[in-house]
Amino acid sequence: MKFLRTLYIKLFVKKQQTGSDSAELNKFFSDAQSFVVIMPEISAEFSQALTIPRYLKSKGKKVTVVVPSDLQQSLNSHDYDELFPYSLTEQNRYGFPVPALREKLSAITADIVVDAHLHEEYFSYLITKEINSHFKVGFTKPLSDKFYNIQIAVNSVSPEVCYKNFLNCLEMF
Repeated sequence: MKFLRTLYIKLFVKKQQTGSDSAELNKFFSDAQSFVVIMPEISAEFSQALTIPRYLKSKGKKVTVVVPSDLQQSLNSHDYDELFPYSLTEQNRYGFPVPALREKLSAITADIVVDAHLHEEYFSYLITKEINSHFKVGFTKPLSDKFYNIQIAVNSVSPEVCYKNFLNCLEMF
């Protein structure tokens, strides 16, 4: 099954393009007003990844959180501008988003999309691809260059350290 998913992505998904102007990248984070954060399904990572949308809200940014519906109750909906829950039943048998979910996701627009998954996850790759945004940020993983135009290396096995380093990297911009 993993072979088929990988083959599909290699054949049909075009590489995410980086902005051609380096000045555009210099302030991509500080100039951005709206963010979409795609939260991981693994509960240990989920609880640590909450630092990302909380940090963005503390900076006065508009934050939409894409969250698995079974973990939605972990979030206070008043803390974020919008919650977008999805069910894992909204995957087809290959682990890709079903057309109805892809259509809903394509209606979302943001300055930056952040995929908070630390590990290779085809579903989150394709969710990221569907959301309209010029900048897509995620952790370096196999095939991630096809989905993110800005990638942050994972140098730790601890989710807490990974997300802290992630925020430190974004602050440089």
